[in-house]
Amino acid sequence: MPETKDDCVVEPLTKRLCQLSKYYRENFIPAYADLIVVVNAKPVEILLELENILSHFIQILNPEIKQDQKIENIDKAKGHIERATLDCLKIVWTEKSKLLTNINNDDLVRRYCINMPEYEFVKNYEEYKELLAKARLIEMNSVGTSHEETIEAYKRAIELAKILSEHIDCNKLNSFNAFRKIISAKTNVVSFILGVAASLVASYIWGVDIHPTSRTSSFSCSIFRILRQTT
Repeated sequence: MPETKDDCVVEPLTKRLCQLSKYYRENFIPAYADLIVVVNAKPVEILLELENILSHFIQILNPEIKQDQKIENIDKAKGHIERATLDCLKIVWTEKSKLLTNINNDDLVRRYCINMPEYEFVKNYEEYKELLAKARLIEMNSVGTSHEETIEAYKRAIELAKILSEHIDCNKLNSFNAFRKIISAKTNVVSFILGVAASLVASYIWGVDIHPTSRTSSFSCSIFRILRQTT
């Protein structure tokens, strides 16, 4: 009979540990993996939560505390896992939103660098923003309680963001941005040269009015050479 009593005491602890392990595998690990891929780093806030999880888990193995205290530490460890998972999702959301917003607000990029119809991208992007708004509302209404509902809401938004991201042609986008930089640089150079040429012409005209010179033809040739090089 004592053995049966011990089994009854241990079972709630074992059950909670199994639930904690399952939640960690199914929720935190995928969110953490996505985060590392997106930001190529391990943010400090996530590492701090992992440290807190480990501290509570070590207490679960402490033979000097009672079973109810161990169960309490399991619950606290799960709370930290939930916060770490939510932080991962929110960081991924922030990075995805930057990319998608920039593309959605750029007509040319949206038209030439997306492998889906433009109207479909815009429609999905608007749906993505609505899902994010719902997730934020759920998060604000669940302050001080479990984060599970908030986590699921952010997951739905991020899944749609992933679908949109998969239709971005990164090669086209990089080439397009490089082409824009080249055009911008050439435009600035041409504008500068034309400005200098205009200043020289103005100075020449002013000089001719006041001090006529015999070098008019050579100066004009120089101006024409400068303008010809810019074309």
